[in-house]
Amino acid sequence: SSPSDPAQSLCGPLTAGELLSVHMSMHDLHRLDMYARNMVDHHMVLDLVPLLASWLFQGRLPAIRLTYLQVAILLGVGLQRRDVDSICKELELPANQVLAFFNKTIRKIAGHLKEMVEQHVSAGTDKKPTRLLLATNHRWRCPQWCLSPRQRRARRAKKSRAMRAIVTRRRIRTRGSQMAMAARRAPRRLRNSTRT
Repeated sequence: SSPSDPAQSLCGPLTAGELLSVHMSMHDLHRLDMYARNMVDHHMVLDLVPLLASWLFQGRLPAIRLTYLQVAILLGVGLQRRDVDSICKELELPANQVLAFFNKTIRKIAGHLKEMVEQHVSAGTDKKPTRLLLATNHRWRCPQWCLSPRQRRARRAKKSRAMRAIVTRRRIRTRGSQMAMAARRAPRRLRNSTRT
């Protein structure tokens, strides 16, 4: 069910041009995408939730359809600025279930915004945001403090594997150069031994 009738919206549906030029950067869109893929904690996107909630309740996202429970959670987190614990007490639901509904809501909105930007770019109206989005996806690293303990261990393990690979390549390169030097010196030894 839609929280608001799009016909009653004063500003009309949200467009990709307005989204990129006024409200959000590519970094913000990437943060939403990271949370939608369960790669960061919900605290990483809390500053964007009031904006998303205001668009939804103003009818500027007419394509988004949410359940009443999702609407209630988005209202509490986005517009009333309440924490998850108070929402859990009022709805009489466990925290993991509330966060699951919240993640599903953000995933649906983030997917809609991403699709809107991709359509905007494919239409040829603006190609610069696509390059920025691709560069952000490849270069932006989530800070250490926003990762879970399991993600921190995975990042440390990946870094240690990369360091071991570098050390192994250096050893192989060093050993290869030593063998090449020995091969170049071998004929000299043979010539010197034949002369004596």
